[in-house]
Amino acid sequence: MWVYLCCWPQPSRGWLAGFTEYANETVIASVTKSNMNTVKAECSACDGTGLYCGMCEATGTAVICIRCGGTGCEEISYKPFEGRKGRRGIQSVKWSRGGFIVTGVGGVGKSITYREFAAGQFPPK
Repeated sequence: MWVYLCCWPQPSRGWLAGFTEYANETVIASVTKSNMNTVKAECSACDGTGLYCGMCEATGTAVICIRCGGTGCEEISYKPFEGRKGRRGIQSVKWSRGGFIVTGVGGVGKSITYREFAAGQFPPK
């Protein structure tokens, strides 16, 4: 659970509200509210019940869901995709080796120019 919270914070009305509000502001700091769309969705943690039953709760006992605060609903905010944006200072593009340090990090394979990538091409795999 800790890795999940660090990697992808979700809106919450429970005891994690302060952490997730700060993390969400950090993630979408460059996006203004006027550009954001919001939809209401069934809470993925409690399946819309507002209650959570895990391995720590006794049989027949539940706790209020910390993700939705017991409402069974979570609001998801997003910025609609309007096309890939440009990026300055890049000359070449490669496929990623991945993010696992043991297997190596960085680019792998042949590269293409950024101009080719911006035109819709991808490097050979």
